[in-house]
Amino acid sequence: MILTTMELEFLREHMPETNRIHYIISKGGTAANSVPDLATLNVELRTNDSAELNSLMKRVDNVIKGTALMTDTTPVYRWDAPWYCATPVPTLYRRAALYAADLGIDSSRFTFGNLPKASSDLGCVAYKIPAVEITFPIVPDGEPAPVGHADETACITGNEYPIDQSILAGELMALTGLRIGGNKEELELIQSEFASHFKE
Repeated sequence: MILTTMELEFLREHMPETNRIHYIISKGGTAANSVPDLATLNVELRTNDSAELNSLMKRVDNVIKGTALMTDTTPVYRWDAPWYCATPVPTLYRRAALYAADLGIDSSRFTFGNLPKASSDLGCVAYKIPAVEITFPIVPDGEPAPVGHADETACITGNEYPIDQSILAGELMALTGLRIGGNKEELELIQSEFASHFKE
C-alpha cells in the first residue's frame, strides 16, 4: 500500500496541474512490526475534463497493478460511480446571464471560462445534457466569505441570506430552461454546441 501511495505521488508529476489525487489509508493494521493481513486505501480523483478523468482512472489502475506485481499481493478494489465534469455550453451560460436582469440580478457579476474552484455534483447531469450551474454568494458583499468545507460554512448556509440566494439561482435556472426550451432555434443551437464539446 505504501508503494501505491508513493507511485501516486510520482503520477502527480505527470498529469495536468489542475488534476487532483487525494488518498487516505483508512486501515493500516494494528502492529508496527508486522505486515497486516488487510490494509485499506481510499483514493479520490478529480479533473476538469471527463475524458481526462477516465484516462487518470486507467493510470491509477496501472499503478495498483504494478505495486501488486512488485509485492506479490492481491488488490481488491472498485471505482465508485465517477462524478463527471460538465460539458461546456458557453451560449447557454451567456443566455442565463442575459435573463438574470429580468430577476433583478446584476448580469455584470457573471464570469465565464473560470476553472472550477470546488467539487460539484452537477457534472453527473451536465456531462450528458446541457445544463447551467449558477453559483451565488452565501454572505452579503463586504462580509468575509467562509473557506471550503469548514463547519462555519455549513452553519452559514442555514441563514436567510444564502437561502434567498439559492432560491434566486433556482429561479434563474428555471427561467433559462423555460425560455430556451420554448424557442426551437435557441434549443437547437444549445444542443449543437453541447454535441460539439462532448467528450467520452
